[in-house]
Amino acid sequence: MGILGINIVPQPVVMNLETGSVWLPPVDVSSGRTCNRVFWSRDLGILINSGTYKETPAVFTHTFDGKKLANYRGKFTEVSPSKEKILIDNDVLIDLRTNSRTTLAWSLDDYEEQILSEVFWTSDETRLYRCCYFYADLTTGTSHRFKRSDFQDINGNYLDPSGLWFYRGQWVRNDTYFLVEWSWIDDGDIRYLPMLDPIKKISYDIREMAGISEDWSCYQTTVSPDGNYVWMVGGDGSYLVNLFTFESQFYPGSEYLNIEWSPNGKFAWFRNEPAQTYLLSVLDKKLGPLTIDLLPNSDPTWHPTEDVLAYITEDAQKFELLDPHTMTTQGTIILPTTFKNFVWSPTGEYIALAAEDGSLWQVDYPKMKNLERLTPPLLNVTDLTWSPDGNFISFVSDSDIYIVGTEK
Repeated sequence: MGILGINIVPQPVVMNLETGSVWLPPVDVSSGRTCNRVFWSRDLGILINSGTYKETPAVFTHTFDGKKLANYRGKFTEVSPSKEKILIDNDVLIDLRTNSRTTLAWSLDDYEEQILSEVFWTSDETRLYRCCYFYADLTTGTSHRFKRSDFQDINGNYLDPSGLWFYRGQWVRNDTYFLVEWSWIDDGDIRYLPMLDPIKKISYDIREMAGISEDWSCYQTTVSPDGNYVWMVGGDGSYLVNLFTFESQFYPGSEYLNIEWSPNGKFAWFRNEPAQTYLLSVLDKKLGPLTIDLLPNSDPTWHPTEDVLAYITEDAQKFELLDPHTMTTQGTIILPTTFKNFVWSPTGEYIALAAEDGSLWQVDYPKMKNLERLTPPLLNVTDLTWSPDGNFISFVSDSDIYIVGTEK
């Protein structure tokens, strides 16, 4: 394997190889020098960054070795999660795979809202929502900007023009509705929890439809990855609400915070005060203490695609896998030294582990064999991250970024 160390003191470089986002040092893309954010499109095999071209804003594409492919005139707004679509000038969407261009009816003329959020994409990247308040359906060619007062509740009453900005949230129910996220810090005490139908312009109040009292205080909400459930956190307990049937289950107790859903949304773990770890089984609605021997100040971590929970034990000398269906250990590794953290590879075929002495290790999954040391001990190792293709692991050691090529 190869190890590349990049000194970041004179040339600031920060890489997030998991999300496909990279911050590069200043580069000369035109007559001036600008600092650009670069996105890694794995499937297209290109890099995307923004800058200026002939003194006007532009977005550029490059090969991984730096060869320029194309430029698109316009100010960069957003890149899609797949890194295959870009939005420029707020209303021009470009598909980098087909090179097609769509102009959205997202004019900012006479825009009076106090916020302009990021773009929220459905999983297939055909429907978009942006606050406040823009909607687009690329399959039908529909796009428009609307007002809060354009929406009706389930009784046919139009919403008050003033109220909660629908500025963040998630697509739910098979990507057909947009559920607003609630936060006590930003939104105050919960009065309603809107789920929007942007086609029919109907707002469903999840709090009311689930039969949750107006007197109950909510601190925050979080949605399961499959978009089927919302978890509502309160001071005296929490609610789990089915977004299809609106059935709700109340779990009394202290605040259940720091929720981590399994990838398919069937399970979740979280903590309350005091810091006890709990496991929720969504299908049977059971909530109970997660009795595992967990390393202090660390978290269990879900496999990227399977119902498997991994963790380092309290003595830092064992790495274990838990099956949440049976609550039994399905695999254990006796570690050769003490370890402090780990990261799954994007497909879950491998696990990278960082030892207390700063050495980096790798092991296979699910056989849990071939535990191999990849690097010698290094100082202050942090920010362990896999590349999207699973061929590299990056980490920070003191003032350097290291990229390790893994042999598979």
